[in-house]
Amino acid sequence: MKDREPVDLQGKLVGLDSESYGPEHRKHTLDLYTAYAQTVEWVSDRRQRANSFFLSINTAVIALIGYAQSVGGVDMASPINLLVPPAGMIICYTWYRVLRSYGGLNKGKFDVILALEEILPVRLFKAEWVALGEGREPRRYKPLGKLEAVIPWVFFAIHLAVASLAVYNWLAIGMCERIAVRP
Repeated sequence: MKDREPVDLQGKLVGLDSESYGPEHRKHTLDLYTAYAQTVEWVSDRRQRANSFFLSINTAVIALIGYAQSVGGVDMASPINLLVPPAGMIICYTWYRVLRSYGGLNKGKFDVILALEEILPVRLFKAEWVALGEGREPRRYKPLGKLEAVIPWVFFAIHLAVASLAVYNWLAIGMCERIAVRP
């Protein structure tokens, strides 16, 4: 949402003028605006559910690795530590892409809302965006999408560290076994 000026959507947005539509034009336009503005909330709710899902999956994967090492006597070079972290990294990348997708969807929705406000008597979302410094003043407003996009990469780094340590231990064990076999 870097640039909050709406894309030129007026030609796509306005179907019939008030004279062609009839006396209910203004009321129906306002009703549509209200209903459409609600979809922003729905997208945010879905994004939050996706965050919860991916956070739970990543937490479970890391807990599984920790449990296997502490209770199961699994060493760092075990297959679980070689195979599970790459799956976790794929999950993290998918999480990041889902967040980007929701961010793009919300940006499109706000562009449509701002374009629709051009033909309404008040421009509430536009005024709010201006009050927040239009995203140019991080002290006033920092978009949540930028902050939440860091979390998948934090988990990605954890999975990468576990996988790297597992590969290192696997190689080190192999070297020790080769050295021990030499006459």
